[in-house]
Amino acid sequence: MPLRAITFACAIAFALGMPALAASKTSVVLFSVWSGNGLREGFAVTAKASGFCWSHSLVTDRNDAWRCFRGDDILDPCFARSRHSAIVACAEDPFSKHLVLLSLKKPLPNADNPTTQWLQPKGLPWGLRLTKLVRLQPAQRTSLRESG
Repeated sequence: MPLRAITFACAIAFALGMPALAASKTSVVLFSVWSGNGLREGFAVTAKASGFCWSHSLVTDRNDAWRCFRGDDILDPCFARSRHSAIVACAEDPFSKHLVLLSLKKPLPNADNPTTQWLQPKGLPWGLRLTKLVRLQPAQRTSLRESG
């Protein structure tokens, strides 16, 4: 019985949202933190730290996105200006303008990790904004700290 109620509620919500869907246009926005002179206007650095990146991102298959450590925390994705960058900009989510700048203790890896390539979402967006209130993104934050 609860399954029918959920299905009915979803159908009603979908039907009520149809006029709004027809009236809005789809736009694709590339998350891009770097410009020719440094950070792109509109982004704010909320923290600076040091760390290292060991593989490409697991939340996006972009070539400029990396999976990095800051202490015990994994930051994913972190964006590099180039393959030889000494600093990466790590974003909390695809809708935020707040960044952590990570000074790299070692160079970005040269070789691609086959496991990372297998796990990456191929051709999928990092985030979707379906309406002004609905945002979807894959899980990305991980910590090695014990809680409690």
